Amino acid sequence: MTTSIRSAPRYEAHGRGRQLQALPDTLARLLECLVNQPEPLCPGLSPDGQTLFHLRREDAGASLIAREVARGLETVLIRQDASLFAQYPSPDGRYLALGVSPGGMIHESVLVMDLATRQIQSVQTSQDAICRVAGWLDTSSQLVVWTDGFAKMTCGLYVIEDDGAWSLLFAAPGGSRLADASRDGKRVLVIHCPQRGQVHLYEVVLATRQARLLTPLEPEAEVVFAHYSGCGKYIHVVSNLGADRHYLGTIQVGTAQPVLPTPLYARDDADLSWFAPLGQGTAAVMRWTSARSDALETVSMVGPVLKSLGSREFASIPGLSVASQAARIAVCAERASRPASIEVRDLMLRVQGPENPNAALAGFVMQEPEFVEFSAHDGLLLSGWLYRAPPAEGQAPRVVLYFHGGPETHERAEFRPLFQTLLAAGISVFAPNVRGSTGRGRHFSELDNGALRRDALLDIGNCAELMLAHEIGLPGRLGIMGESYGGYMTLAGLAAFPEYFAAGVSICGISNFLTFFERTAVYIKEISRREYGDPDTERDMLKALSPCYRFASVEAPILFIHGENDGNVPYTESLEAFRTLVGLGKDAGLLSFPGEGHSVSGKKNQITERDHTVRWFLQFL
Repeated sequence: MTTSIRSAPRYEAHGRGRQLQALPDTLARLLECLVNQPEPLCPGLSPDGQTLFHLRREDAGASLIAREVARGLETVLIRQDASLFAQYPSPDGRYLALGVSPGGMIHESVLVMDLATRQIQSVQTSQDAICRVAGWLDTSSQLVVWTDGFAKMTCGLYVIEDDGAWSLLFAAPGGSRLADASRDGKRVLVIHCPQRGQVHLYEVVLATRQARLLTPLEPEAEVVFAHYSGCGKYIHVVSNLGADRHYLGTIQVGTAQPVLPTPLYARDDADLSWFAPLGQGTAAVMRWTSARSDALETVSMVGPVLKSLGSREFASIPGLSVASQAARIAVCAERASRPASIEVRDLMLRVQGPENPNAALAGFVMQEPEFVEFSAHDGLLLSGWLYRAPPAEGQAPRVVLYFHGGPETHERAEFRPLFQTLLAAGISVFAPNVRGSTGRGRHFSELDNGALRRDALLDIGNCAELMLAHEIGLPGRLGIMGESYGGYMTLAGLAAFPEYFAAGVSICGISNFLTFFERTAVYIKEISRREYGDPDTERDMLKALSPCYRFASVEAPILFIHGENDGNVPYTESLEAFRTLVGLGKDAGLLSFPGEGHSVSGKKNQITERDHTVRWFLQFL
C-alpha cells in the first residue's frame, strides 16, 4: 500500500465566476450518490475462470478486488493511493501485472503481484519514463512491457527475465503490444502503432528477435487484434485493411510477404472492436461496435469456418476478459440509467454465479437518452444522444452540448453522473458524435484529420442550430463542454460561435496546438502528427486551428478544469488560456487538481469536478 498527502483542489475566477452558488441539497446528494457507485473496472479472469479480478476507484486511488465467481465473495487484494488503471492475470494464474500512474502522471509504471503471497514487486524504470504492461509470454509467464525509452534503452517491447533483467523483444518508435504467442513458444505476434490511425502486425522469432512485417504499410489501416488459430495454420486478424469497417480475417502462417487478411467475418453496420479465442482456439468471443450500441457474440471456430453460438446487445461494454483455460467471459457492461457491473457468462452468454448488483439508487429517477440523427452543413449524416430534462414550470429550456474525447472514440448511452445531475437540475444534455468519431467506419473517423478539422468545428454550429430549431434550448440558454479532445472542441466552439453559447466548461482541453506539441510527452507528440498536423511543417494550420488566438471573440464565461500532473495535455494549456481570458477582461474560472492527471480519478475529486460544472451552468444558463 502506498500513501501520500494530496493537496486540495484549487479554484480561482475572474468576473462573475468568483461566487458560485452552492448546489441545492437534493442535487448535491444525488451527485454524491451517483459518483460513489461502486463501479467495477477492468475485468480480468483467472485462467481457470474461477476468480474474477477487477479494479474499483476509491476516494483517492483505487483498489484491486478478487471475486470468487461461484459465490460472489469479494476480497480486497491491495489499495493504492496512486491510480491503478489496468490489471493482467498471467497465463499460469500465479501473478497479476498492474498498471500504475502515480499522481495521475503519464509516467506510468508496472507492479507485479504474487497471488499466493500477495507480495508486490516493481518493474523499475526511470521516473521520467512511461512503462506499460504489454502482455505475457504464454509458455513461460514472463512479463512483457512497453517503454517509451529511458537511460540508454530504446523505445519498444522488453521481456522481463526471471532475474529481473530486461531483454529487448521489438524496437520501434511509437506504441507496441504483444498480441499472442505461438503454441510451441517460438514466435510471437506484435501490434505496432507508429501513428494514430496506423497500426501494423509483425511476427517476431523469440530465439533471434527477428521481426517480420505481416501486413502491408499501405493502404493506411489498423490491426487491432491478432491470434494464432488453434490448428496453428492461420493467424486470425482484426483489421480494417482494405475496408471501411474492422472485420475478422485470416493470414496463413509462413506467408513470405506482407498481405491483406482474407475476410472471414464482417458486418456492414458495425466494427469488430474486440476478439479473443477461448480454450484451444475452437471458440471465440467478439464485440461488435456500432454508432448505437455494442453487441457481444460467441462463435465456434473450426479452421476458417465460424458458427454463431449466441449474441446479446448492450448499450456499452467498456471491458471484457476471457479465461484462457475455460469457456468463461467476464463482461463489464453499463447503460445510461445503470452503473457498470461485471457478470461472468458462458459460451451461450448465460450468467455464471451470482449477479453483481449495483448500490441502490432508490428515490432518484435515472434518464435514458434518445438516439438522434441529423445532417451537417455539407450533408454528412451526424448523430448523438439527447437527454431531455423534465419540463419545469417557469423555466426556459436549457441544454448543454457535451463533446467526447479522443477524437478516436464515440459517445454511447453510458452511465454518467454529471448528465443525470444536470437533468435533475433542469438542464438537457446533447452528446453528439461529429465527424472524426468512431462507430461509423474508418472514412468517417478520419474526416477531421489535419486541415479537415475545420469541418468538424462547423459541426459544432450545426449541433447548436439543431438544439435551437427544436427548442431543446432557447437563445442564451445553450452551454458547451467536453473533456480532453472535447475540451478543445469546447474552446473552439466558444471562439467560433459566440452568438450561440452562454457558458462553457473545458476539461483538460488543448487551447494551443503549438504549445501542446512543445510540452506534451515525446511519445504523444510523435504519434499525434497524423491526427492533428505536423508542428514542423504545418505550423500555420495548427495556429489557425488553435482557439487561443481567437479568444477576443469569446463572450461566454469559461470554466477550465485540469489535473496539474497531466502529461498528455499539459496543465499549462488551461492555465495560460485562463490567464489570457482574464487579461482580456473576460469571465473565466480555473479549477485545478494537484495529484491528478489527464482524468480525475479520485472519487472526492470527481465530486468536486462535477459539482463545479453543474454550478457553473446553473449560474450562467
